Amino acid sequence: MIHPAFIIVLAVACVSVGIVRIGSWVIDRREQEQTRVMLQQVYAACAIAQVRAEVRHV
Repeated sequence: MIHPAFIIVLAVACVSVGIVRIGSWVIDRREQEQTRVMLQQVYAACAIAQVRAEVRHV
C-alpha cells in the first residue's frame, strides 16, 4: 500500500510544477508583447526616417 505522506508529497510536487509552468507562460507572453511593441516602434522610426530622407531630396 502507498504511504499517505508519499501521495501528499507527490501532489505538492505536481502543483509546484504546474505553478512554475504557468509562471513561465506568463513571462513568455509578456516578452512577446514587449517584442511586438518594440518592432512597431522600429517600423515607425524607419518610416519616419524614410519620409525625412525623401523630403530632403525633393
